[in-house]
Amino acid sequence: MTLLQKTGIIILCVIMLIHILRYFIKHAKTKALNHQDFDGDLYQVGQSAVAYQADNGATDTPKRTVVCMHGWLEDQRYFSKVHHNKNDELILINSCGYHLPNTQRSTKAASWQTPNPYPKCTIEYDAAVLIMAVKNLASHSNLVLHGHSRGGAVVIEAIKQAPALFEQAHVILEASILPEATVSRTHKFPKIVDKVLTNTILYVFPFIAFYMSKKTLSASTIKGMGLVNKENRGLLSGMLACAKSAVVLQRNIENMLEWPLKNKMHILDNVKSGYILVGARDAVLSRRLMLKTAQKHRGALKIINTENSSHFISLDIPGQVKSLCNDSPSQDTRPQTAQ
Repeated sequence: MTLLQKTGIIILCVIMLIHILRYFIKHAKTKALNHQDFDGDLYQVGQSAVAYQADNGATDTPKRTVVCMHGWLEDQRYFSKVHHNKNDELILINSCGYHLPNTQRSTKAASWQTPNPYPKCTIEYDAAVLIMAVKNLASHSNLVLHGHSRGGAVVIEAIKQAPALFEQAHVILEASILPEATVSRTHKFPKIVDKVLTNTILYVFPFIAFYMSKKTLSASTIKGMGLVNKENRGLLSGMLACAKSAVVLQRNIENMLEWPLKNKMHILDNVKSGYILVGARDAVLSRRLMLKTAQKHRGALKIINTENSSHFISLDIPGQVKSLCNDSPSQDTRPQTAQ
């Protein structure tokens, strides 16, 4: 056997070992690190979880159901500065394959769930869970749908899957992934080079994600993400421990790259009211593409260029976001029939 042949065998063995190690790293379970008390019910729905809090029963307050979907590397805690009014019925969707941010309680099985036909860890899967939760938990036809970043795409997908259910909903798309707007940063490289770079990053990503899941984000990293309100840095510091494994995050990325290219803005044409919120600066998604795509909308949603804000608008200016969530037309509040 020649030296060249021996070298080739060694290289092949090293590649195989790296690939095997990558498989185990991708599927290794992470530990839940984030916690926030929640005064309500916690349901397990497939590979997702739903947190439900009934309203306080007061008869002299407007009745509505607020449904929230967090973004990538986040959990339901993201909305705690905006949606903390117990006059509202609250439904918080926790993404497929993510830890529920309550380490002191466990979920109970949702007897009302139905089989989810979509691949796990996708926007489509989470949208189907959101629909199930609204059909079976929402007591009021006055709906507010609030999605941040990837969660905005989940809200849009839910409207696509069940348009009649949400035809009267007040929709808040906060720094959202939108149809027709790629989430990858645009470069001047040839397409083949860009594809090779993307695939290389995706291959290496599980190693990075597994390592980082055991860490908290440093103050300098969070500052680089553009967060304006420093009081909320603690919420983002544990974001790398939200997912249960690296494979969840990788599937999220692959799906987030595909979903905008498969959908069009006309999904939102029949929405009756709401806002597309854009941060003053965005270090996560392309603000330029977000605005360009949002301007294709021909329906009732209004584009709001927020001030003194980053990608994390609800953390930076929670009072303003709350006022926009409350700015919905009064609607019939007769209970919906669970399906």
